[in-house]
Amino acid sequence: MVVAGTLGLILALAAGLRIWGMSYGLPHPMARPDEQKLVGRAAGMLATGDLNPIEHTYPALLLYLQAAVLFSYAKLGPLLGADALGSHPGLPYLICRALSIAFGVATVAATYLLGRRVDGRRAVALLAALVVATNYLHARDSRWGTVDVAMTFFVTLSLVFAVQASDRQRFRDYQLAGVFAGLAAATKYNAGLVLLATAAAAIAGVGRRRITGPDAVRRLAVAGLTTFLLFTLATPYSVRDWYATWEGFTVSVGMLYGVVGERAASVHLRVTFPDGFGLPVCIAALVGAGRAVWKRDARSLVLLTFVVLMFASMAAVLWVFPRYLLPFVPPLAVLAAEAAAAFVDLSRPAFAAAAALVLAGPGILSSVQFDRVAARKDTRVLAAEWVSANVPGGAAVLVCDNYGAPALNADPRRGPSFRVRLIDCTPSQVEGSGAPYLVTSNHPQMPGYASVDPKLREYLDARARPLAEFRPFREGTFAKPYFYVGDAFFLPFTGLRAMERGGPEVTVWALTRP
Repeated sequence: MVVAGTLGLILALAAGLRIWGMSYGLPHPMARPDEQKLVGRAAGMLATGDLNPIEHTYPALLLYLQAAVLFSYAKLGPLLGADALGSHPGLPYLICRALSIAFGVATVAATYLLGRRVDGRRAVALLAALVVATNYLHARDSRWGTVDVAMTFFVTLSLVFAVQASDRQRFRDYQLAGVFAGLAAATKYNAGLVLLATAAAAIAGVGRRRITGPDAVRRLAVAGLTTFLLFTLATPYSVRDWYATWEGFTVSVGMLYGVVGERAASVHLRVTFPDGFGLPVCIAALVGAGRAVWKRDARSLVLLTFVVLMFASMAAVLWVFPRYLLPFVPPLAVLAAEAAAAFVDLSRPAFAAAAALVLAGPGILSSVQFDRVAARKDTRVLAAEWVSANVPGGAAVLVCDNYGAPALNADPRRGPSFRVRLIDCTPSQVEGSGAPYLVTSNHPQMPGYASVDPKLREYLDARARPLAEFRPFREGTFAKPYFYVGDAFFLPFTGLRAMERGGPEVTVWALTRP
C-alpha cells in the first residue's frame, strides 16, 4: 500500500511538471518544431479518412494515435460540454500534447517496472521512477505533440522484457520485447535499435550457459520477426511504400550530417547530459554502469548495451537535437538508482529522502524554471493579439516570411481580418508594396530562423516607426541562455533566468511616418 501510494505521488509530480506550460505558443502552429507536420497530418486524416501519411519522414503510429484521440474528442467532447474541436485555434495541438503527456507519465510507471526487473527492490524502482518523473529533458519534451516521448515509452517496455529475457530466457519475453521494439520503430525508425538489448539478453544467456548458441539464434529470430510484424501492423504504408520510406529516412539522415557544426557527442556530453539529466544523475549513472560491468550483472548490462550502442549511432551527427537522448532517460535512471542503493540504505526513510533530493532536486528546479517561462505567452502570440486589437480591419499587413513570423488571421472562428502578405523583406519589396504595416522578427542567437536584413533595418529606421515591440529577454540579468540552433525552438535549454517568455523579438512597424 505504501509503495502504491508513493508511486502515485511520483506520477502526480510527473504530471504536474509536464502539464504546467503545456499550452506554450498556441495558437501559433509552429510554436514547437515538427508538431505541425504531425498534428496537421493527423487532423487531415480525421477530415478525409485517408490513413496514408503520404510523407514518410516519420512512421505513422503516432499519427494514427493522434487521429484517434482527435476523433474521440470530436465525437465525445461536445456531449460532455467541452469545446468543439474547431472552436478555437490551437485546440488540436493541445489535445495531441495531452496525449504526449500521458505517454510521458506512463513512461515513469514503465520505469518502475524496469527498475523492478533489473534490481528487484521496490525502493530502487521507486527512486528510478522519481528520477524520470523529474528529469528536466523528459519533462520539457513530454508536452509537445511529437514522436520522441511516445517512442521512449515503447522503448522502455521493450527493455523491461529484454531484461526479463536475460534472466529467464523464455520465448514469451523475447516475443514481448519484439512487440514493443516494433511499436517503438513504428513511432520513430531508429528506435528499432532497442532490439540490440534483446540480443544482449541472448548473449548473456549463452554466456551463463542458460541456453545454447542455436537457442539464442531461435530466440532472436522470434524477437526480430515479432518486431517486423508489429512494425508492419502499426505503420503499414511504411512497408507498402518502402521506397518512399527509405527515401524519407535517407534524406533525414543526410540532413543530420549535411550541416556545419559541432559533433553531437560533444554537445550532448557538454550540455544535454549535465543540464538535461542533472550532474548527480549523470555521476550516479556512470557509477551504476561501472558497477554493472564489474559485477557482470546481466540485467544491468542489457541496459548499458542499449545506451552505448544507441549513443554511438548518433554521436557523429552535426545537426544536434536534445530530444534524441530521451530513450536514455529510463535506463540511466535505473543505473543511477542502483548506484545510490549501493552506497545508501534506501530502506531507511531519511537516507531514501536524501538520495531522492540529490538525484531529483536539480531536475525539479530546471523544470520549474522552464515551466514558468513556457506558461507565459510567446512573443509571436502577443504580436498577433496586438495587431488584431490595434490595426484596422481589412488593412494590408506585410509579414517577413521566416520561422519567427507571427500567425495573423489564425483564428478559425473569424473570417480573415487583414490582408496578410508574406514577403522576403527587402527594402524594394517593402517600399513598393503600398502596405501601411510591416511585422518583422529577429533572434540574436538563431538568425537562421528569425532575422532582419541590415539594409531593411536602415530603411525602417529612416522611413518607418515602431508601433509595438515584443521582446523575450529579461533585462538586468547575467544568465546566458543556451539554444540548440538546429532545433529551431525559441525557448532555451539553459539560462532560463534570462527569459521573460519564449519567441523571437517581434516588431510591428508603421510604414508611413506621421
